[in-house]
Amino acid sequence: MLVEAQTAARLYRITPTAAEAAALQALVKQGSPDEAKRARVIEMRAHGLTYDEVRRETELNVPVMLKWIRRFLVGSAAGLRDRRHGSRRRATCTKAR
Repeated sequence: MLVEAQTAARLYRITPTAAEAAALQALVKQGSPDEAKRARVIEMRAHGLTYDEVRRETELNVPVMLKWIRRFLVGSAAGLRDRRHGSRRRATCTKAR
């Protein structure tokens, strides 16, 4: 696990733009609890905290942190939002006459 974190630290340098930093702050303040935690992970890594320090603070494991970091790098703060999966279609019964 440590080797994976060290490799990821070299691969995923996080330097949010001013707009991204503002969007992350908005998620921390106004997003769902899960979205706020994800945004905090990005902020902590951007401020130079190690994966182990972030793990202790957020209680997330490294693979989960890497997932959110990748989603941030691909989709900015919008990538951290909860994804809607939709509801299942319900079977409808028609009454026989």
